[in-house]
Amino acid sequence: MKTTILIISIFCCLNTYGQTKQDVMDEIDDSYENYETAIKKAKNALSYINDCYNTKGVSNIKSYASSAESEASSAKRYAGYAEDEADDAEGDADSFCSNASDEAEDAEEYFYTAKRKFSSAMSELSSASYSDNIDDINTYLQNAKDYLNQGIKNLNYGVDELNNTISTLKNNCN
Repeated sequence: MKTTILIISIFCCLNTYGQTKQDVMDEIDDSYENYETAIKKAKNALSYINDCYNTKGVSNIKSYASSAESEASSAKRYAGYAEDEADDAEGDADSFCSNASDEAEDAEEYFYTAKRKFSSAMSELSSASYSDNIDDINTYLQNAKDYLNQGIKNLNYGVDELNNTISTLKNNCN
């Protein structure tokens, strides 16, 4: 009887470990999907900003700036989703692999920073879309481009950490 209970207990623990590892992998996959969408939206915002420089008339520029702001808002939202999934992966990995948990936490922090950069870009783009002064608009657009590029950079750092988490899970947490 004791042997049967021991075997069942060991089986349950191993099954829980395998499921938790799979949960972490699923959360990393979800985080990556949100990363991809965030990158796409940030690049769309940059494209709209470039359109601002290739058009004439303040009203047209303001329209493109408004479209860029909308895309930056979506990039921010998806960076937040990527952050949330990385946070979930961190929490689940913490129960069995602290190195993987640390890497997922690093990814979470990079996604959080990207989200903040996209928020700053949105603010600049909002200012551009309401300004009538072309010099001010150009400053706002340049600032927005800088923030968007910094956000993209942080998203890429975050996905590098997701890849590190996967590698650690595969090689060091068996």
